Amino acid sequence: MKKIFTSIFLIIWLSIALFWYSFYNYLWGTRLLYNEVFSDAEKNNLNENYYFIKANRELRDLELKSNCNIKSQYVWEKNWLNIFHFKLLDKWNTCKDFRVFLSYNNKQVSNTQKRLEIKIKADIIEFYSDFSDNDLALQIASFEHKLEDLKQEKLSDNVFIKLVNSREQEKNKYYIDLLNYIKQGRKNKYLIPTPGYDMPTQATRLPNAWRSYRESYTDSFHHWWDFYAPLRSNVVSLDDWVVIRVVKNFQFSDLEKINYSHNLPLNDRMLNLDILRWNQVWIKTLKWEVALYSHLSKSFDNIKEWTFISRWYPVGQIWITWVPDANYSNYHLHLPIQKNPYNSEKYWKYSYLDIMKWDWLFRWETINYIRENQYSIFSKK
Repeated sequence: MKKIFTSIFLIIWLSIALFWYSFYNYLWGTRLLYNEVFSDAEKNNLNENYYFIKANRELRDLELKSNCNIKSQYVWEKNWLNIFHFKLLDKWNTCKDFRVFLSYNNKQVSNTQKRLEIKIKADIIEFYSDFSDNDLALQIASFEHKLEDLKQEKLSDNVFIKLVNSREQEKNKYYIDLLNYIKQGRKNKYLIPTPGYDMPTQATRLPNAWRSYRESYTDSFHHWWDFYAPLRSNVVSLDDWVVIRVVKNFQFSDLEKINYSHNLPLNDRMLNLDILRWNQVWIKTLKWEVALYSHLSKSFDNIKEWTFISRWYPVGQIWITWVPDANYSNYHLHLPIQKNPYNSEKYWKYSYLDIMKWDWLFRWETINYIRENQYSIFSKK
């Protein structure tokens, strides 16, 4: 009999606890309008969000705070539902852990912390840069279809539903504009990266030139164009897009890391080539190819991995290409352009070594063909 009463007591106690827990959540239930914020989408409201909280009173005496840089305000209260609006002020990826929470007298209110995902434009365009033209067109059509559906939705007077619908329309417009920008940009020719200087025409400066003296440590091919310009001349971005790799602080002692053997596997030969490129900046272009700026004296401090740069943007400065002698004057930019093979199974998954093994532009073409056709991809101005 005692066990029966104990069981009944436990059931009643748990029911009361569950009731108060549910009632507490009803009074203080919190949620975000959506769990993502776009850090560099200022032209619309994608860098903004709404924080909802149920309470049995107005919460104007509370503040919405974050470890990220935000601007917030209390905007609405009705039927125990309070709404805070906030905007993310940080740009790019300066804020790593985006959480928001309510605060009273600079003390966090318990159980109100919510975490968001920060969407960075550079990450988005890097992902879509691996799409073929056809797949890109399909993605655009999909976003356009979603946008049209959202416009046709019959909405109730519920403020939450209206805000979600508005947000989703803006999000789809953002992706449509971004993907159309990529699509249009792929039609543009590349800039010559050495302002004031022309394309090289000398056979030894063009792709596919034979380098017999490198047979024991590389694939013996010259993968790139050599753009000649004075020592420490600025080189500029040949296209809009994303910096995906920066190699700094080359030392001549690094050349001792090169492996020599006529039987070296391809991976080791590519890694040797990477050493020979010295200080580097890799730019993923709008055409989803990768331009490897090589033999730089330095890259500029604001050139960082996973940041977006535009055409004409200064990247770094020209340096020497080997240990110079007293009369050294062979100053030029090495610039291979690697052709993305378009493999839908590897979106966002290419390693640096994968990229090194892609074919380069004009591979297997003759010197005369390259001379006659290099202006089909490079602009004369």
